[in-house]
Amino acid sequence: MSYTYRPLHQERNSPNASRFDKAIIGVMFLFLPFALLSTTIRCTLYLERKEWKRAITERTAKLVTSSLNPSQFLLLSGTSRSVYEGWARKNGIRSRIDGLEDAQRIQGREPARLFWVGERKKGPQDQVILYIHGGWFNYPLSELAVSFWYDLQKQMEKKGKIVGVACLSYSPLPDAAFPIPLMQAVLAVKHLLSLGILPQNIHIAGDAAGANLVLQLFSHILHPLPGIPTLPPMKLGSIYLLSPWTVLTPPESSTRKDHNSTDVLTSHKLAEFGKEVLDSVSNDRAEEAAPYIEPGKAPKGWFTGIGLLMDRMLITSGTSECMVDEIGAFSDRIHFEILASTPANSISDNSSIPARKRVASFRYLAQPGGVHNDPFLDFMIPTEVRHRSKVNWVVNGWFEAGIV
Repeated sequence: MSYTYRPLHQERNSPNASRFDKAIIGVMFLFLPFALLSTTIRCTLYLERKEWKRAITERTAKLVTSSLNPSQFLLLSGTSRSVYEGWARKNGIRSRIDGLEDAQRIQGREPARLFWVGERKKGPQDQVILYIHGGWFNYPLSELAVSFWYDLQKQMEKKGKIVGVACLSYSPLPDAAFPIPLMQAVLAVKHLLSLGILPQNIHIAGDAAGANLVLQLFSHILHPLPGIPTLPPMKLGSIYLLSPWTVLTPPESSTRKDHNSTDVLTSHKLAEFGKEVLDSVSNDRAEEAAPYIEPGKAPKGWFTGIGLLMDRMLITSGTSECMVDEIGAFSDRIHFEILASTPANSISDNSSIPARKRVASFRYLAQPGGVHNDPFLDFMIPTEVRHRSKVNWVVNGWFEAGIV
């Protein structure tokens, strides 16, 4: 089956921006110095609980996320490819880009690719982290995220552990709706396997929508979606979900608004992003798509069997982020279904799921005072390793312990 882009608002991904978009960006930059000055004054008067660099970083991130829509942000940052190539030039690293097999079945402006952070890895001895970026299926790869994974790679090298990092650039909304990003994630894993990398040496990480896509990948393995390439029976390595987006439309009892003043994005923005994802799914696929794109609302037992498909899982959030309660609830659920993961208990119709006696280990951490995608923000203003967020330390140590 061949998928094509929905012909909606293609101009949003066009380099030709409207005068209005440019004006909005200009207004944001005019306001930014005043916002940062007020934050600095609050830090000087000890009215901020956080160190000044972190307070300024979070204020800047919130101003950008609340001020700019995807097309405006794209004008400011460029496409995922331009972000990656710019980062590589800045760090004196050669760009290494892999196109994905069969990706040309999807006709669009920005096809799926893998961007290697450092050396491309091949062969059964190599370890690779496949990173799937966030951005609400709408925004490009973040330079902060690339810097985070490059730093983790370098920290591990100091301990004598060599790991490759490949960033998946999937096709964004509004033109590439579900299940196109899922298909591209499957192709990314298949591409790594084609390089000779063993399944247990493939570690997958994602933040926000990227974490949602990681969960879609496991949903597809447990409940194969017609028309999407399948993956062979295998058990992957470490799985890390940072601030995963598990609920697109929260209930009335949602606590998101309670954290509007402390997070780097607002409940209103989250609602906008969720609505856009749901609206992008064609009516004839809405019911079928629901458990894949909203894993927090998937039927009971949906993920039973997932503990047989990985070695370990880590989920992190921050107590000051809008989605913290949703993430905590999902973490409880996924932990239960990991523990329930035995071949006899799996509800999947996929008989190819490998039988393993030992299910995955699991850890969840909600960092006190942490915000959405907290560890990435350590790289907006250069921060010494000893002053970085707790989550940053935890993630580094967790990968170091799990990659041999």
